[in-house]
Amino acid sequence: MEVAEAKGDEVPKIQSLVAELPNEIIWFRILPKLPAKSLMRFKCVCKAWLALITRNPSFLIAYRNLHSNRNTSLLLLDLRHIDTKRQHIMSLQINKDGSPSPAGATHLLTLEPQESSLPIILCTNGLACFIFFREHRIRVFNPCTRESMTLPSISNSPTSHQSTSPDIKPCGVEVGYGFGFSPVRNEYMVVQVKLCRFLHQEPANFYRAVAVISLQVFTLGSAESWRCVEVEHDDLPFDHTFWHIDMRSVCLHGAIHWIHEEEKCIVVFDLGEQRFKVIPFPREVCSIRHHFWAVVDVGGCLALTYDMGRSSTSCSAASQLWILKDYQNQVWVKEVFDVAYPYSCLCAFHTGEVLIKSGALSQAFLHFYDMKDQSFRCSSIVVPEWMCKKDACIRWNVLSCYDETIAPVK
Repeated sequence: MEVAEAKGDEVPKIQSLVAELPNEIIWFRILPKLPAKSLMRFKCVCKAWLALITRNPSFLIAYRNLHSNRNTSLLLLDLRHIDTKRQHIMSLQINKDGSPSPAGATHLLTLEPQESSLPIILCTNGLACFIFFREHRIRVFNPCTRESMTLPSISNSPTSHQSTSPDIKPCGVEVGYGFGFSPVRNEYMVVQVKLCRFLHQEPANFYRAVAVISLQVFTLGSAESWRCVEVEHDDLPFDHTFWHIDMRSVCLHGAIHWIHEEEKCIVVFDLGEQRFKVIPFPREVCSIRHHFWAVVDVGGCLALTYDMGRSSTSCSAASQLWILKDYQNQVWVKEVFDVAYPYSCLCAFHTGEVLIKSGALSQAFLHFYDMKDQSFRCSSIVVPEWMCKKDACIRWNVLSCYDETIAPVK
């Protein structure tokens, strides 16, 4: 480095021998390696960095590729105080050997008590969606950056069947939600499916059941209000009249999936094409009675498992897990494991094990099942000290696996 000699009040001229790094190197090879907390601070550097970190699809992909660790997994948990009604959202890392991190669960967010029931929580592609059904309130949260957003209220306009005609009588409204990510559109979407049922009076006082689906979609980052999507009822690939929409759904392959118990199929809403499809249940499942089913994500594959939250079965039985190994050709593979009491599968880990649960837990334990060895094991979770009061009555619940992402929620 050569420094010019100062003469009088002249400012020394410094000539750098090091060439400035190209923006491509800084943006896509250096910045993506930084932790999320640092990147959130660097959004204030300039408008270009703000747009890069929050909106550039290539940058988000580079960050995900560099931070995707195939040797660990992240779990989203909740701890509920029975007395205070508060719900604490926690994060827990599962190490390479399958053991929970000795550092314990990390507190992410506290949900204040509501007058009605606790929210349903849906996770996809690193973001979590909290759905408060009775309050008609939805909140999207990023566990990695701790950013959150409350969505605007949904406009519930009357359907075409709502009229003053005495021949048409309303007989109930059912609402379901889905939260998903479309790789085709590179967008996160919240979907509301509302099913309005009516009785249409026919001649001789005969009543015919009629149902109308209304669909509204909110796209994160590119909308300030909900958008109505037209549904062609005659083109629906399933009978929606007696479809009881499950409160839980799973997003995989750019589509949201719900169970249709009556028709023994999975209702699919493709986020890219914005239309409905169906995936039939395996033939063997169709013949099973007195079981409720739920959809889960098992290592990136759609799967069917027993829904123990709705099943009344309490005796020992062999649990079945049906995994859709080939999504395009709809090829199912069955996994059977014997249990001492009813379990339901939740998600799969990098160890080849699946996490199973039997409802909310009064103690912080995780239960694993190894599909290769057909064996079970149990691991305890280290709980933060401030939650370990002797008189505290708490319940644990495992929500989902999730990946780290810096995707914005606004």
